[in-house]
Amino acid sequence: MIHDECPTIIPAFASWIDAARQEVKGFVPNPNFLLSDHRVAERVWLSA
Repeated sequence: MIHDECPTIIPAFASWIDAARQEVKGFVPNPNFLLSDHRVAERVWLSA
């Protein structure tokens, strides 16, 4: 939040955990972005 008379920066931290079951294949965690660099739909499949 920033105000004209008294600027203040309030840090916000997203608390996300990348996790997958054993049936999920192709998932590669990325330390910078969520869901395998936001490309999870292209990289992940389910095993039978």
